[in-house]
Amino acid sequence: MKQQLVEGDYAYILWTAETADNAYELATDTFVVREGRIVAQSFTAKITPKN
Repeated sequence: MKQQLVEGDYAYILWTAETADNAYELATDTFVVREGRIVAQSFTAKITPKN
């Protein structure tokens, strides 16, 4: 986790990760939370497959 921001019902995270198959060089998730439940989510990432 590189960054986490929360304001009211909205949350944003910026992260990187690596799996056996892929490198997630830069990824973000944005969440809308109402009454303790995620009601919407967006995701974007730069994913590079490993050879």
